[in-house]
Amino acid sequence: MEFQQVLKKRHSVRDFSEKPIAKDLLIEIIKEAQTAPSWVNSQPWKVYIATGESLRAIKTAYKENIAADKPRHPDFSPLPREQWAAFPQKNMAATSASIGQAFGENITTFNEAQVNLFNAQAIAYLTIPKDSPNWSIHDLGAFSQTLMLSAADKGIGSINAFALVLFPDDVRKILDIPHDQIIPIAIALGYSRDTLLGNYTSKRLPVEDILIIKD
Repeated sequence: MEFQQVLKKRHSVRDFSEKPIAKDLLIEIIKEAQTAPSWVNSQPWKVYIATGESLRAIKTAYKENIAADKPRHPDFSPLPREQWAAFPQKNMAATSASIGQAFGENITTFNEAQVNLFNAQAIAYLTIPKDSPNWSIHDLGAFSQTLMLSAADKGIGSINAFALVLFPDDVRKILDIPHDQIIPIAIALGYSRDTLLGNYTSKRLPVEDILIIKD
């Protein structure tokens, strides 16, 4: 697939089909993600992919936690929206409004998709050591974007969602992740359904709103 096509194809998929992802494809996606740059080639990441029984266990634990209103305890605590700078706050508000307009009376399906972890057929949990500098977070972002672009090139959808890392202790137990590793991010993978949830794509700002070139 041409690079421009890959860029346009990648979006946050919230409704995956039941079609499984072949193991060799998952391996190839991670190998390609490894081409991402990192500080002094530190490559601080490790990837734990849940499929089959481990994925079912994670989904069951997540549903039970949500139903019981169990306190969330992600390794990276989120910043309340009102504490963000004005510029990203405005962008998030516009996105929320766009979602509300797109889904209308069906907005509950948007929210319910998260409870089912988007029917993901695989979830890649990306970890770094607890004792990591801020640069490793930047590096992990580069790795995750490369991973999602590689998946898109193979016709596989993805979503990088906070819901996936709300209960990291359950994930550690199920996937045998050492406690000296933190789980800042996870990416759900699968083949997108041809539905509003599967196809919805958030808008991007005009480039002139973010770009400054000064001679």
